[in-house]
Amino acid sequence: MELRHIRYFLAVAEEESFTRAAERLGIGQPPLSQQIKALEEEIGARLFRRLSHGAELTEAGKVFRDRVGGMPAEVAEAVRLARRAAAGETGTLRLGFTGTAALSPIVPACVRAFRRTYPEVEFIIEEANSMALTKALVEGRLDAAILRPSASDPAELTEERVAEEPLVAALPAGHPLAAQSGELKLARLADEPFILTSRDLGISLHDAVLAACREAGFEPRLGPSAP
Repeated sequence: MELRHIRYFLAVAEEESFTRAAERLGIGQPPLSQQIKALEEEIGARLFRRLSHGAELTEAGKVFRDRVGGMPAEVAEAVRLARRAAAGETGTLRLGFTGTAALSPIVPACVRAFRRTYPEVEFIIEEANSMALTKALVEGRLDAAILRPSASDPAELTEERVAEEPLVAALPAGHPLAAQSGELKLARLADEPFILTSRDLGISLHDAVLAACREAGFEPRLGPSAP
């Protein structure tokens, strides 16, 4: 039994006429009659009584109509949902981000925009450090993550730039260099102890600071670490 047989049957049942049903379906009446006859043979019961002015359902036809009446709509809905799933409009998105990424206005704005655009997608959010997020991506426990790129990132990850943010130096208010106007040259901090995030917790940020200092011509003196 094919879905088109169900559609043909329902059209005749609704129109109470093979002629009108054929016109509605855009096929000839003889082929329609043949399809209904084949359906009746498959079921093993007559579904219609042919009348001079049209057709009416038999008791078997009424029972069959009550059971299959919603089938075309259900199939159409199933097709719609399948297409949405294939397009990524349903299902689950597992997103990870670092604690510092969460402070950027871009991240919550992206989350809100995604929820508005894809309300049927279940959104699972995980906050962790870069190393944990990278491992989760490689193992397939996350679909995407927002973090800082690192030279040690696995080659199997695909990276897309979301935003660029400058690194800044935070100084005590009473520090002599804090009172100066204009841009502070990083080299002027060569003798200052740097308070950085532990590399175990934030490898990309930690290494980015070290690389910037080395590019400025000095090896930074590390003070106590901060999470």
